[in-house]
Order: sequence, then structure tokens, then C-alpha cells
Amino acid sequence: MSNTLLLMLAFFAAFLLVAELFRRYRLVGLTFFVLSLPALLVPNANLFMRIKTISVLLPMCFLAYARYKPRIEGFIYKLIYLVIVLNIIEASVIDWQTGNVLNIVAAVGLIVCLPYSRKHWEISGRHSDFVVRVPAYWPYLYTTWNLCFLYSARISTFGYALPLLLAPVAYALLLRRTDLYFQARAYTFGFYLFVRTLAGDTPLMNLPAFDLTSWYSPDAALAWSVANVIFTGACLYSYGASRNKNKAIEQGV
Repeated sequence: MSNTLLLMLAFFAAFLLVAELFRRYRLVGLTFFVLSLPALLVPNANLFMRIKTISVLLPMCFLAYARYKPRIEGFIYKLIYLVIVLNIIEASVIDWQTGNVLNIVAAVGLIVCLPYSRKHWEISGRHSDFVVRVPAYWPYLYTTWNLCFLYSARISTFGYALPLLLAPVAYALLLRRTDLYFQARAYTFGFYLFVRTLAGDTPLMNLPAFDLTSWYSPDAALAWSVANVIFTGACLYSYGASRNKNKAIEQGV
């Protein structure tokens, strides 16, 4: 257990470093993701990993370019929004297939509460950050939903999922800027997929300490999905109240 926690902390720190490095040095991020494209041709990746890698690395190249030369940001926003929604739907299909049906409620809530209006998306600030003004609860709902999905469907790699999904949330908390969550999530996930695609079925991506199969319990998975449903209900209530308040302000009520 101590080895597992130490490895998780090491991966967690590495993901935080990647998020900050690519944030501060836009050209480094752009160069990395452009040079990572040949990873799409690596033969040791299965079909799922190929599709997942393509759906992340290609949009990451566009995003990194938009931060470096902000000329096509309108197209980028639509592309990133589509990728996020498709990835949520993709995971929901697997949740359905594995019987983790209640967790799909959280997936629907995530899509409903994800802002699409251009006033919520922009590239701005000293570092030309990719800013998405999501509701404060959105990153937490996404994190608990995704972890519940991975706990139920891919417990053998759950040890990798914990630092990967917790790092972007911690990064946003450390900076006190939830609007930078998506940028941190995109960079860390893209970096992870690149490494995983290249490494393939090697010891680095099959660390025994990260195989947490012994942690799995059907009752725990069910309880987690029920908690996510309750959390989703609270988020949807907050989302509806916020929309009604904004409409009242616009109408001068």
C-alpha cells in the first residue's frame, strides 16, 4: 500500500508539472503535441486506445496552436466541446454495458451543465490561457463521475486514474481558478495518452502496485453511483436556479 501511494504521488506531481509547464510555455506544449502525432501509428495500441488517442491528441494540437496563434479559437471551442461530449457519451455506453447504469445520470448532468455560449470560452491572460468558465461544481462532478466509471469498468488501471483525474482539480484549486480546469485536464490527459500509447503493454503501464482489483466491490460501485446521482441532482438544481436568475436579470425583473 505504501508503494502504491508513493507512486500515485509521483504521478500526481508529474501531471501538475506538465499542466504548469505547458501553460507557461505555449510553444513547448504545441511542439510536444505536434511531435506526438506519430504515436497514432504505433501498432501496439488496441482499437479503443487508438480511437481515444486520436480523439484527444488531434484536438490538443489545435488547442495548443490556438493558444500560440489565437486566430481559429471559434472552431477550437466547438471542437473541444464536441470531444468532451463524445467522450462522456463513450464512457456512458461502457457504463451501460457493465451495468453501472446509475452513473449515466451524472453523465447527462455533465452535458446539460457544460456551458456552450461563446461568452464562457476564451483565450486570454498573460499566458494566453484556454479559459472555460464552468460552474464551480462541474469539475468535481466530472471527476467523481469519471472515477466511478473507471472503478466499475477498469479497476485494473484505477491506480493510474486517481492521480490523472485528481491532478487537474488540485491544479485549479491551487490557482483558485476553476476556469483553468479544462486546460489542465486537456494537457495532463493528452500527455498520459501519448505515454500510454507509446509504452503499450510494458511494465510502465502495468505496474502491479496500480492494479487495484482487490479494491473492487459491487456494493461500493453501486453506492458511488447513487452518490453521484444525488450530487447531480444538486448540480442540476443549482444550474436551473442560476439560469432563472440570469433570465430575470436580463428581463430587468
